[in-house]
Amino acid sequence: MIKKLKELGFELQKIPNAGYMFLYEELAVLYMPEERDEKFVRFAAPNLYEVTQENKQYLMEMANETNVTIKYGKVCIYNDFVWACSEHHCYGNEDLEELIGVSLSLLHAMVSYFCQLVENGGVCIDVDNTESKESEDTDEQDI
Repeated sequence: MIKKLKELGFELQKIPNAGYMFLYEELAVLYMPEERDEKFVRFAAPNLYEVTQENKQYLMEMANETNVTIKYGKVCIYNDFVWACSEHHCYGNEDLEELIGVSLSLLHAMVSYFCQLVENGGVCIDVDNTESKESEDTDEQDI
């Protein structure tokens, strides 16, 4: 994976005990190799927001909204910071260039969605900019 990231032009910076940091469309991304499971691929956007006592509940609600809306990724709190991650299991026959592209696009979209929710009080403009989504429940709920 490291070789393929370099081939694609990413400038990797080794981060001890974490992985390799690089930029993707102005987003700081951490590739986190898993030594115990080489088939597991994780890209993370670390330290999106610092979590404080004052904002913790709100950030958790926005992370939850993102997690139920965006598939194949997650937003979580790690060491008092919000992180977003894209994770995949490789079966061995994947096109690494395509896997990297899909993973990074997903991560970028997830971070954008989450940040819009946080900055706009739980409202995120859809990709086509024609509709908005509110994170608050309506009277009708699907269970």
